[in-house]
Amino acid sequence: MATAPSLYLLASFITLSIHTSAVDLNLCSNSDASCEFCVGQTDFDAGTYTITNAGTYCFAENIEFVEPSSDAPSSFASCIISIQSSDVILDLQQKEISQSQAFYLQHAAPLSIIQIGDTASSTISNINIYDGVLGLTPSAGINIQNANNVNLQRLRISDFDSAGIYANDVSALQIEKVTIGPSNANAFQSPYYQQGRLVLRALSDFIDDNKEIENETVTFSNGETDTLLQIHKNLQTSLDIAYRSFFDESTTADLNHYLYDSFIDLYSNPLQLPSMSGLYGIVLDGESDNVTISDVKVQDLTLNTLEVPAAMFDCNAYGGEDGEEDASPVLTGPAGKTLDLRKTFGDVGKALVIELGDFEYNNAELNPLKYQGNPVSDAIIALAYFQDEIDSAHHTFYQWALEEYEDLHFETLPPCVSFVCNMDIDGVENEGIIGIKMNGIGQVKMENVVIKRLINKSPLSSYSCANYTTDIKGSDTKGVLINGGDVTFDGFNNVIEKLISYSGSTIGLQLDGDAQVVFDYVYKDELPSDLDEDTEDDRSSLQIQHLCPGHEITFNLLSELSSDGLYPNPNAFYACNILNNQNESVPDLVTPFPPNGIKKVWCADYVPEDPSEIVENVLPVQVLSEEDNEDTNSVLSAQQGGDEPVIHLNNENPSDIDVKGIYRNHPDSPYVFFVIGVSGIMLVVLVMVCALLKCAKYANRTPYQRAKYLGTDDDSDDTEDDEEVQ
Repeated sequence: MATAPSLYLLASFITLSIHTSAVDLNLCSNSDASCEFCVGQTDFDAGTYTITNAGTYCFAENIEFVEPSSDAPSSFASCIISIQSSDVILDLQQKEISQSQAFYLQHAAPLSIIQIGDTASSTISNINIYDGVLGLTPSAGINIQNANNVNLQRLRISDFDSAGIYANDVSALQIEKVTIGPSNANAFQSPYYQQGRLVLRALSDFIDDNKEIENETVTFSNGETDTLLQIHKNLQTSLDIAYRSFFDESTTADLNHYLYDSFIDLYSNPLQLPSMSGLYGIVLDGESDNVTISDVKVQDLTLNTLEVPAAMFDCNAYGGEDGEEDASPVLTGPAGKTLDLRKTFGDVGKALVIELGDFEYNNAELNPLKYQGNPVSDAIIALAYFQDEIDSAHHTFYQWALEEYEDLHFETLPPCVSFVCNMDIDGVENEGIIGIKMNGIGQVKMENVVIKRLINKSPLSSYSCANYTTDIKGSDTKGVLINGGDVTFDGFNNVIEKLISYSGSTIGLQLDGDAQVVFDYVYKDELPSDLDEDTEDDRSSLQIQHLCPGHEITFNLLSELSSDGLYPNPNAFYACNILNNQNESVPDLVTPFPPNGIKKVWCADYVPEDPSEIVENVLPVQVLSEEDNEDTNSVLSAQQGGDEPVIHLNNENPSDIDVKGIYRNHPDSPYVFFVIGVSGIMLVVLVMVCALLKCAKYANRTPYQRAKYLGTDDDSDDTEDDEEVQ
């Protein structure tokens, strides 16, 4: 959820006016409470609708948040609806609130649908939101900051890029009968498009304030010389062409533009899925406590994280304390967004040279990496150049990207460049998909929570970095992550299922940081006392099933990763129903363990630890074909509580076998193909022996007995057999 905003981006978050509803109260009908304010589309004409007075606010119609007209005074907070008062009821009356697709694409700042409270203000209390749908947003459906006694009931939150609900510093939060998901499936634009919008805004403001230098020129390493105004026009044109293409409204001029394909490649998002660092159903953070999550579904979240290796140049020029050398800061543009070096080479193949780490700086043939640029990177460079705000740690980059800078020029990528990986374009650490994430939250109760169909389509970790400093990857999929705090599970219908990762690991329940987890009453032999409101029917349980790591990983790819030293770090493919990373010296952190409903706590690795044993130590296995699966996207890596990993058989090519789970700790097992072959032969022999024995026994029966055995009274068969017997 964290980002690195710039000053001008933060300025766009300041609410300039407070709206007063102009909608007739008669348009709102409410059987549960008296509507004091009736909210309609016109209340959003000037931007964010800010609530500063207590009362009941009812919605008369669906709200689609659009860009205000150019002549209207506009104000934007970091949300569509901002609640800044205590004692507020938001009755959505079965209406939907969302951003328009056009606003979602054009407005670079991430706006939540509803924000409750503010970290800069005093704590607000007694907020109730219920009966409605929260739709398209590049951020969170509901963002809660510094509030007490918040109740969210009977809501559907969908089409978000970041989180369904994000809560920070919240006490007494109740989330009841809420469905979160599906996530956004129409994210047409890549993160470079939003970055381009931010850069365009910054460049426009700079030119407006410095008209006298708009015709000054800069010459890039590729030989192109452009004025500041032309660089601005190039960026504007590229973004407009991409925008029209998102709506299938490309003009003839767009299609004939000589850089049309390059613009679409830079700005489009082929899978149309959220591509930031993580995707969450619910996030509980900060000093939050006393949280109840009941009758909640988190489902159908799908992610394709764009990992952006952050480049660092000229590390020796960036001194630390006491003569020590610190790593230089990563190369960024406006709003702190990382400049992706891979997009500046002008060729996908050359970008792969960085991605695969397959080049030598001092060999001209193996280092073809020259600056070609793109509209976004050219604008970032020009803005820093004319603002005279080039960080001394980045001088080497400008000596490579420009024809000359400080009397120096590098023709190809200089040798001091290095990369920091496992981050998105905002410099936020990638975490993948997490259904519910809790960081040190006290007194959490989860009852009848279902988390299902979380699918992470993120690719393999980049080869650009020699190593990763964390086990957390953008390709992972997790049902529930509890990092410290205390959580009580209640109810029989707590389910985590169908977690899939295309290129990473899957974990049902992960426990970190001495989290205390209790499954109510399950561990007791006796029933609760008469003084306790709970009964035997209230005993809690947890089901975790259908976990699939490495869904797209084949044997050949796995062998290549192992030989390249890229398995098991940074790429790992394992599944755990419960991953307990807690301090073993602290007893009874999870009670009972395993929880009721979990027969066995297990973790399954994709291959043995020794890369030379790729096809060894794999039995026992279970072979599944696509026809055997209820959901072809939910191939099981291991059955609940079982020991059998799975080999997935692709029906389109029977000889193409993709391993879906291989256990360690089978050092005496022979090679899988040998064992399968021998087992097959033994099975055939066994069937033949059984058939012969049965035939011999059958031949000794009388005709009457044979007829009865076959379930037929055909006399001709009896006669024929009778003659043979004679």
